[in-house]
Amino acid sequence: YFEGVDAELREKIAPKVDKRGASYVVKTFSLDDKGAPKIDGLPYELVKATVAVDYWSLGALLFQLVVGEPLVSSNRDDDCVNAKSMAILASWNDDAARKNLAVIKDAAAWDLASKLLVR
Repeated sequence: YFEGVDAELREKIAPKVDKRGASYVVKTFSLDDKGAPKIDGLPYELVKATVAVDYWSLGALLFQLVVGEPLVSSNRDDDCVNAKSMAILASWNDDAARKNLAVIKDAAAWDLASKLLVR
């Protein structure tokens, strides 16, 4: 599946493992000649997107607008810049939310972000 993919892209799309041993993937597939996702041969199962992904995205955007920086470090392509950033997202829970959202001083913005940025 990863034949012909350069090392940087291979590292980007390869499955990662967090400190709890749970696997996660950021980019899930490449495209065939017709533009359809190639899913045969992937070393993991695809997870169907839900409305919760949209809520999370809105919360991340709200965080960046209010705080002036992204929720986790990312590059110009909005890819996590390092394993620490990926681990923050992969292990997100109520404690992580409280810690990361503490920089939001506006009570209404904090309340909305805390409701959107849930796992």
